[in-house]
Amino acid sequence: MRIVVLHNDTPLEATSNFEQAIRATTGDVVVLSDQDDVWHPDRVAHALRALGDDALLHFSDARLVDARGEQLSVAADLSAISDGGVFATLLRRYIATGATVAFRRSLYRCCAPVSG
Repeated sequence: MRIVVLHNDTPLEATSNFEQAIRATTGDVVVLSDQDDVWHPDRVAHALRALGDDALLHFSDARLVDARGEQLSVAADLSAISDGGVFATLLRRYIATGATVAFRRSLYRCCAPVSG
């Protein structure tokens, strides 16, 4: 595995930083991560299975925790989703955060640029 470190003399804002990292990738599928993410060992394999042959984007559940690793409450959002409010909940909150997303390069190519 080859690791590339990207350095910016002037710090980028979050969206531009992720876009720079996405442009530097070379694979067909891009799986994002933040510096504080802890991944399940099978996260990438699960995302690839979920994408299958034709899906462009997959997002999964995230377990949000505090600095001690204690789970934060998302009960209100889960309740709204199970009551049929999926679309409204997705519009109101960042449920499909970058840390839970895997997508095909072709999706990025048709949507780029995503920052300023």
